[in-house]
Amino acid sequence: MNPTENFLHSSHEDKDELLSQRIEFIKQQDPSLRTLTEVGRGDSYTAYSCEYEEANISPTVLKVNRLAEGISDVEIKAWSDLSGTAGLPRVLRTYRDGLVPIAMLMEKIEGEHLEDWLSSHGEDVLSIIEQISELINAFHRRGFFMPKDWGKTENWLVDNSGQPHLLDLGEVGILNEDEEARGFQVRRDFGNLYSLIDPFTANMGKRERRTLEGMMLRDLRRPQ
Repeated sequence: MNPTENFLHSSHEDKDELLSQRIEFIKQQDPSLRTLTEVGRGDSYTAYSCEYEEANISPTVLKVNRLAEGISDVEIKAWSDLSGTAGLPRVLRTYRDGLVPIAMLMEKIEGEHLEDWLSSHGEDVLSIIEQISELINAFHRRGFFMPKDWGKTENWLVDNSGQPHLLDLGEVGILNEDEEARGFQVRRDFGNLYSLIDPFTANMGKRERRTLEGMMLRDLRRPQ
């Protein structure tokens, strides 16, 4: 019986056991993985910094899903359809237990968490807004709305070039085909962007504030 089948009827407290089983399963499936060190844990994933002998990109991160149902089909599709988009790490490999996607090997983004970066680079907040806005538009063009927790600063890293990267696509969704509902989803995504950035705009001058307000109106009215 595979790890997913073992877990289908297990309690919440058994998720760490499932995680251990999945890691061992992945190591057997892919002996090239080396040196797993836990670097983060969210609602559904545990992330490990690792070495991967066959990858051209080093270092890498292995994100292992801790839920019995594994990674959702929508999330897998979003990572695939948005591959190569600025602001998203590249997925190098997806691991499956039978038909269930259970983990992804990804390029590791080196940088600062968004909150820390903005605290020391407040003058660049407009640039961050522009870049995140472009990422939101990339999601919309591909037919997705933004993931549930994308508005948390801890889900973003800013690299040395000032590019923000979204690290988690958990609960990403498909845009509604109904025009009114779709418009609501699009406006909500852009509204959340300004909620994300708002705490870091208190020291803006009048000219920057007017620029920010103009960008906000442009984005909230942007046709899809």
